[in-house]
Amino acid sequence: MKSKDLLKIVIDSLCLYAPVFEDGPIVQKSAYTSSPIMVQVSNRDTMKNVERVDFKYSAKTRKVTIGKNKYVLNKRVSTPFGKLRFVKNPNFIAKAKHPLYFSVIPVEKVLNKVSSKLKVSSAGKLSTVLYMTFRDEVPERGKDILNLLIDIYNQEAIHDKNLIASNTLSFVEKRMRHVVRELPVLDRKSVV
Repeated sequence: MKSKDLLKIVIDSLCLYAPVFEDGPIVQKSAYTSSPIMVQVSNRDTMKNVERVDFKYSAKTRKVTIGKNKYVLNKRVSTPFGKLRFVKNPNFIAKAKHPLYFSVIPVEKVLNKVSSKLKVSSAGKLSTVLYMTFRDEVPERGKDILNLLIDIYNQEAIHDKNLIASNTLSFVEKRMRHVVRELPVLDRKSVV
């Protein structure tokens, strides 16, 4: 469950490498449920580390404004921060009360942070039940991370079982063809 490959899929699916924040009067807080948009980075392996990019979103024009530049939703665009795509946030609940900004963080750094917050333990020595907890300041995000991790784990398990079944079937078919070719030779030897 704490596999780097599985966690990278979760990070990518939830765009955790480009978190959006709401600038509060005292401290900033995550805008996981208060930002109308999410930010996707096209090439996560070569993305630039960006601490803060202030933006505005207009629901009327469906455009994101960064400085003097305006970007439409659902289209890959070149920005000073790399190739990005702005998409609607499926977790949006209530409009932010303060200005929004996003950061761009290298996936490895996010992976370490997510991994450190995830606790997985067995219910017992012979048990197949796992206890999983994820501590996060945004309960909805923590729940989404755990649910997605379980879904991806189950999909990978099904894929692995299908691969094993396919390989076993292929092996049995090869053996059957080999036996079928040898049967006439064995029949002739038993007659003689």
